[in-house]
Amino acid sequence: MDRNLAALHLLAALHALGGSPLAREEGRLLLPPDLSPEALEALRPHKARLLRALEDGEEVPAPTLLEDPRRLALLLLPEGAEEERVSLAVYREGEAHRYLAPPGHLALFLLWSARHEPAPRRVWVGGAGWSLDLEPGAGMAGLEAGPPLNHVVVATATILRPYLTSLREGTRLREVGLWRGALVRTISVEEAIEALRGRWAA
Repeated sequence: MDRNLAALHLLAALHALGGSPLAREEGRLLLPPDLSPEALEALRPHKARLLRALEDGEEVPAPTLLEDPRRLALLLLPEGAEEERVSLAVYREGEAHRYLAPPGHLALFLLWSARHEPAPRRVWVGGAGWSLDLEPGAGMAGLEAGPPLNHVVVATATILRPYLTSLREGTRLREVGLWRGALVRTISVEEAIEALRGRWAA
């Protein structure tokens, strides 16, 4: 399993910003001037991901990047994913709307949607050997399941616990990356289930 967990560390870094805004101007990432050195260092490795989730001239509060599944998808896409054909499902009320995004078009579509349409309840994105399932909500957490699944899920504990139970019973995967608040850890599936019951010791 990839112990780097870059996607989850980005979520923790954004969570630590509180309501601070991030902006993009002429291809540059603009951060609040009063950002602490620790927060700046935590965001630095993720500059390309953050720029991908912002349009030029746009300023977006950090919580919006975490709470809108379209922005989350852009933050969490694996490296090189935009260069491949990607399947996308957007869940609003009723059935999912499904799309096949040609190479280079996914970010354009999701950014346009984020600017002009209400946030959907859930977004699923998948490519060759990876997938994201994003349904943020109050008290949300994130899971990263490494090879062979290469799957990232961001959702509430109520959704994640059954997912982890099926993971335990249906696969040989024994460890996952778990993000919750400011913490990211690689732990066993059993420990992750307990953590999502509120029993994750600091």
